[in-house]
Amino acid sequence: MPPASVYSDPCHGHFVHDQKKGSCPIEITSANRVVSAGVRPATTGTYIPGDIGQAVGNRDLRFLNLVDHTNDGAFDLAGADPGELMDAAQGGIIDGASAVAEFGRRIPKTAGDADLRGILVSSITAVKAMMDAGVVIRAGEDTNGNLLRLWALSSKRASVLGGPLMSVNDTTTLNIDFSGSDVSSNSRAKLEIRRATTESVFDSAVYIWTALAHTLGIMPLEISVHFVFEAVHSLRLKHKESFWTAQEYFIECLDLIDRGICKVSEVANHDRNLILDKARRLGGTFGEAAMKASDPLSAPMDGGRKAWNQKCQPATSKANFCQNYNRNKAHDDSKYLMADGTCKFRHLCNRWVTDKGPSGRCESEHKADCAWWKCSNPNKTPNNQALD
Repeated sequence: MPPASVYSDPCHGHFVHDQKKGSCPIEITSANRVVSAGVRPATTGTYIPGDIGQAVGNRDLRFLNLVDHTNDGAFDLAGADPGELMDAAQGGIIDGASAVAEFGRRIPKTAGDADLRGILVSSITAVKAMMDAGVVIRAGEDTNGNLLRLWALSSKRASVLGGPLMSVNDTTTLNIDFSGSDVSSNSRAKLEIRRATTESVFDSAVYIWTALAHTLGIMPLEISVHFVFEAVHSLRLKHKESFWTAQEYFIECLDLIDRGICKVSEVANHDRNLILDKARRLGGTFGEAAMKASDPLSAPMDGGRKAWNQKCQPATSKANFCQNYNRNKAHDDSKYLMADGTCKFRHLCNRWVTDKGPSGRCESEHKADCAWWKCSNPNKTPNNQALD
């Protein structure tokens, strides 16, 4: 063994770096996990592949390095001087909206102090400018946490490398139905995150997210390998879900962890049936909108689109339930059809029922033409709620 005084390179020469302590990318990545006063010291470096490292700029790092983005309840908002308020907003202790409101509240009290009034007005202008630039968080309730913010950056970078993305603002054809789910500002914030519109872009974004989460110390690889497998890959490999469903499920899981509702070890089983059902609906909606927006060429049938030939997958197959059939919608979307016009899915009712266990569906056993929108199964659950 070499003497204790001799430097031992953790990467064994795989990276070119100064042969001294703290210079190896492995040591830097380990140091990025250290949290001091709620902040990580993480920086991007040449050890991150260039195409991945470009996903995160200095402004994004200031956000991601802050562990907690909720307002500090112990901060004396009313008693702080303007400089302390500005520092608190920049440091993420309070959000920009709170800082602007506090500056504005003090202006009427400055009738005899023109200098202080000028400081307050200029502070409001400065905070608003930083909010527009993304340096200061706009409002706590609308803020995505680190995991969701990192996913937004990763998916955006993946699109630059290989394909398009889509958000709720990209097309007027997207109609999100939140009935029976969490209709909140947080839900809207999640929808604003752009979606990958091809499976290859989605897979690339997942890889970029995993790499950055590890190297920036946000989620160590030892944790993320379990999380990503359960939330993304297992969903598609074992349960035959589409990448659209996996994308929505992954985003929902990131949000649950960000908000501290559950840990990585619990998230894949947290309200699984309800969240998965929501992911299927949102995924289907985004998929349909993406198809209509792109309007790709397909088989020369029905005016350039494939036409449904009135056939579907056998009831005994492992294919998913057809969303068009269950919504009583026409098969006017080529994404759902095979080359010969056969539907890729099963035309079976997907209403939840009480006599088949937690994941039980009607599957048209009660009536041959039964579907979600007209299910007549006496065992269907009230309001189509899944069993726990």
